[in-house]
Amino acid sequence: MSTRPPSLTKPFVVDVLASAQSWSRVQGKWWGLAILFHVLGLVALLAGTVAIVMNAETIGVPFSLHAAGPTAAGGDETEITPGHEQSSEEGSGEGRFSSRKPRDGTGGTKATERAVGGGLNWLARHQNTDGSWSFDGHSKHCTDATCTCEGETQSNAAATAFALLPFLAAGQTHQSKGPYQKTISDGIEYMGRTIKPDGNLQGGVPSMYAQGIATITLCEAYGLSQDETLKAPAQLAIDYLCRAQHPELGGWHYYLPGGQLTPGDLSVTGWQMQALKSAEQVGLNVPPPVWEKAQKYLKSVSKGTSGGLCCYMVETGPSPAMTSVGMLGKQFLGTKRDDPALVEGAEYLMKNMPGVGARNSYYFYYATQAMHNQSGPNGDEWNRAMRKSLIDSQEKQGCAAGSWNPELPKKDAWCDQGGRLLNTSLCTLILE
Repeated sequence: MSTRPPSLTKPFVVDVLASAQSWSRVQGKWWGLAILFHVLGLVALLAGTVAIVMNAETIGVPFSLHAAGPTAAGGDETEITPGHEQSSEEGSGEGRFSSRKPRDGTGGTKATERAVGGGLNWLARHQNTDGSWSFDGHSKHCTDATCTCEGETQSNAAATAFALLPFLAAGQTHQSKGPYQKTISDGIEYMGRTIKPDGNLQGGVPSMYAQGIATITLCEAYGLSQDETLKAPAQLAIDYLCRAQHPELGGWHYYLPGGQLTPGDLSVTGWQMQALKSAEQVGLNVPPPVWEKAQKYLKSVSKGTSGGLCCYMVETGPSPAMTSVGMLGKQFLGTKRDDPALVEGAEYLMKNMPGVGARNSYYFYYATQAMHNQSGPNGDEWNRAMRKSLIDSQEKQGCAAGSWNPELPKKDAWCDQGGRLLNTSLCTLILE
């Protein structure tokens, strides 16, 4: 029997039941609101996902050539073997590299064309299965022990861009019929898988060197092929470069957008300026202030009586390599051939000719472009010396046929960093 007074027992039970019912109603409301918010969250998440996908499709990253149809990635799958050399004149379109081919008889010869064909052949035979190339891993594709000298740099993004450039410089693209169509297509597909939505083309190793070189490649591929699949990604890569420029000094260095600002250096700046020029020539947008700031930076690293000698950084002294980079940059900016600065620079380069003194494929690459643009007797003399040096030193036997040994006849300044692949890419570009 209950000890609670009878008068209190029933009201107590009623109160408890009433409280329970009230609590249930309140909790029901809260659970209803929770479910409603949860549903709304799922809807928002779904809408955001759709927006991201639609935006990625709009800007074209990551991009794929296969979406453009069979002509973009199909092509002749001719087996590429040592000695299978396609003429470097075959191809289509015009870009910054192909447009610099001489028309006055001072440039290419049959021997040059054979050497370029050999270089393209070697590069094609040493491509990775995923479409990339490696500075530090070309030997795994070799059929004998002749392909020595792997590089130390681990950047497939930069290596792939460097390897593709000679094909593009020869006027060949992923849409050109021939034995290298699939080689080029696979390489560009690799770039399409590595580009980020902000235009970053550096792969897994942050490097503005890789960004500049890869952007040149993407812009040239778009300009030569006019493949709309490549236009938006190329513009994104250019926009990334513009954001990476020092806002006050005007140069480029190891600074990445959003990171800590660092002073520019002319070596990094040179690759970015080449990318900007390629973009401009194929109709992409390059804001005028970017060029204005670049001009300011070039002036800051120019020395000599007429400002024709250039330095790596403001506080360093001039060198032939940096002078060649500075000359090409000034030519991009519209400086006339007879400008005292370019005349002074050309005279300096003529005192540091190919085959005399140190071997530096990086220097020869920039200087050959700058001296070609200067034209005249000095340009002709430079071209003949450069052509003889490269044709004579190209490998002729074994798996290495078509490549250039960065250790012989003299060790190249960039032998350790880029090895045989970088050297072969630059030497082939120089002959083009």
